[in-house]
Amino acid sequence: MKMRIGWFIPFQRSYKDYNRVMPSVWIRCLQLIEPLRSIGYGSVINQPWASMDIAVFLRVQGSWAQRLQRFLRRRGVKTVFSVVVNYYEREGNIARIRHSVHDDQIWNCIAMSNGADAVVTASHFLMERAKRHNQNVVYIPDTVTHKHFRFTKLPSDFERSTLMLIWAGHSVKAHFIDDVYKIAQDLPIRLTIIADRPPDLAAPFSFVEWRYETFPSKILEGDICISPRVLDNSYDRGHSNFKIMVFLVQGVPALVSPQDSYTEVIQDGYNGFVCRSPSDWREHLKELIADRNLLQTMSVNSVKSSQPYLTESILNCYDTLFQRIAAGECCQEIWA
Repeated sequence: MKMRIGWFIPFQRSYKDYNRVMPSVWIRCLQLIEPLRSIGYGSVINQPWASMDIAVFLRVQGSWAQRLQRFLRRRGVKTVFSVVVNYYEREGNIARIRHSVHDDQIWNCIAMSNGADAVVTASHFLMERAKRHNQNVVYIPDTVTHKHFRFTKLPSDFERSTLMLIWAGHSVKAHFIDDVYKIAQDLPIRLTIIADRPPDLAAPFSFVEWRYETFPSKILEGDICISPRVLDNSYDRGHSNFKIMVFLVQGVPALVSPQDSYTEVIQDGYNGFVCRSPSDWREHLKELIADRNLLQTMSVNSVKSSQPYLTESILNCYDTLFQRIAAGECCQEIWA
């Protein structure tokens, strides 16, 4: 065995039920354990007294986590702070993010970053913020596992006269969809929303309850994923591209706002479009309604562009990360 990784995540009675844990926890921890085992890494979860070489703290950063971090480092265990949300600052439209980022979260995030041997982030935007508090910072994207997201759109799926839009996420974040609906409601489009509960929207939609088991197959109900976001604050700008990557990997192109992590992967006309203005959303929707061959081509390209983000592809990044941390080396520039 190369080494043993100790994972510290929010407590849950059953880690096997992905419907009951934070998505970021199964994305950046639980679904990695088995692939890591295949290349020689053992893992334990929430066992501070267990033997381990490296401890990874994910979605835990309070005072007890800080004490545990110091305790483990005194034992000679290297520690990694995994950052998936921008709790480093509260900048931009404060009214919009006041409920999302509190002063104690900022203080705790900075304290954990300062005390870690290395910080790994879910976006380039977060990486730059983390570097203010720790020089040993690396960006490794959220990964999508083909073992679970195993379906692919068929050419015949794009022959419908109505363009099927699809969105997935927490219902409280769906209200940005209404901004798109206002400028496109006269077009031949229909909308499916996959969420924890039906959101309160002016736009008409078909609702699908989010379940981990059925999510991959339900993705195929859409022709094009839409992911409108407001980017006037530091919280929303720090998010990863997982929200659209699960669609791309199964052949559903994406129309997106110009969020940093989205523009990393979306190439206009290749696997989707970046919509930088309200008129962009309308014009690109009209383009896809008129040209189904373009949509089908973008579907094929979406699958191609997602390959570097598969768990199987990024596994070597975690291998390099852990090897460098164990050797006390700099972890930067692991992801191309």
